[in-house]
Amino acid sequence: MIYHVIPVIIVVVLILIGHFIKRRRISSYIKCENFTTEFNNIFFDFVNDTFTTYRINSSKYNTVIMQVDKIQQELGMDGVLNSFYAPLHHMQGRNYQLFMNIMPEIRTAVSARDNIIIMERTNQLMGLCEDALKRYIGNLESTIENEKKGIFISDYVSWRGN
Repeated sequence: MIYHVIPVIIVVVLILIGHFIKRRRISSYIKCENFTTEFNNIFFDFVNDTFTTYRINSSKYNTVIMQVDKIQQELGMDGVLNSFYAPLHHMQGRNYQLFMNIMPEIRTAVSARDNIIIMERTNQLMGLCEDALKRYIGNLESTIENEKKGIFISDYVSWRGN
């Protein structure tokens, strides 16, 4: 009689383990999404303040610069331009990390605010940064939704024994 219960217990334990793993994965994605959204808000608050006053607020700058490495790592290839050409510097490169390089560009733009070319270049880079952040947040939201759907589908399939 106990031999009939053991397979049921094993199946239930496997379902619970799978459910726990999915929940942890979803939690991890939510943490990434929250960090990226928070960085997005902090970064653009800094940028808007900087280009409104044409002064760098050291408190906001420090907050952003301390998170730049983490956001660049978080974004992965979403935060990297495959190839890049800087006509002002007469240089061309590959794997241009947006957030690692935008901070010096912002400092340059503030000090050379009368230079239309530098301002335009900085605006373009900030647009690319915004696109990268929004795209990554969108990807995380989509992944979270798919993982949430997978919780009940995988539980149902496991329960049916398919």
